Amino acid sequence: MSVVLYLIFCVLVAYFANRRGRSPILWGLFSLLISPLLAAIIIAVLKDLTAEQRIERTSLETDRLKERVAVSEAELHSRMDHVERQIDHMKENEPPILDGEWKEALPSQPAERERHCLHCGKKVPKEAVYCPSCGAKLS
Repeated sequence: MSVVLYLIFCVLVAYFANRRGRSPILWGLFSLLISPLLAAIIIAVLKDLTAEQRIERTSLETDRLKERVAVSEAELHSRMDHVERQIDHMKENEPPILDGEWKEALPSQPAERERHCLHCGKKVPKEAVYCPSCGAKLS
């Protein structure tokens, strides 16, 4: 009967060790070798590792959220730059860029010898295949 009681206490020590972020198998075996009471006291004195794991998980989640926000900000700035370029084109009475395509010149306007790059917005000769500023292929 005392052997069964001793084994139950060793299992309880293993459970307590697991709750504190320690290896339950190693602490169960350790309590078998020395004493369940002494092993339980040692585990109680040792630092709780689960709190550190929670802190680490929280900091990783915070870093992921910061990365998402940075990507969202970059996309927003890109969109705003595109809108600003469209507004500049409209102010200069040039054809606006609509959904990545060129709007053909209106019949009332004279034929232009230049167009704008879809990627950087710089003026490019109409016959150019690549943009001289950013090197993007023009359609």
